[in-house]
Amino acid sequence: MDKKRLAFKASLGCAVGLFATAALADPFTLQGACRLTSMIPGQGQCELDVLITDSPLATADVITQGLLTVDGVPVAVYLNDNANPASVLGSITVAGATVVTCGASHTVRAYMHKSSAPGVEERVGSLPPITCPTAPAAG
Repeated sequence: MDKKRLAFKASLGCAVGLFATAALADPFTLQGACRLTSMIPGQGQCELDVLITDSPLATADVITQGLLTVDGVPVAVYLNDNANPASVLGSITVAGATVVTCGASHTVRAYMHKSSAPGVEERVGSLPPITCPTAPAAG
């Protein structure tokens, strides 16, 4: 199969490697998926998408800040007004994505600040390390 056909199939959403999982331990659901952007040898890179949501009305607290990290590096931030935080009727979603090393495991963490404990950062959600697919070698 030639390079144009492979690129076309990849752009249509051809399965090029996907791993997704969700944590169900608390009111916050943390998810991550690592995907390979191309099956063409030497041209693919891995992108890790991360997402955290809270269950609607799961807590009486108002979320004032949220942070998603991959391997300790921030990839998404949620900020509410600290002086007059808006109460959200529904769920809060924070999402981000970053380029990561293919063939390696990556750690995703989420942290929230709640109105009931100003200045206290709480780790929420849990997710096992996510292993990204291996990119095809050039040559």
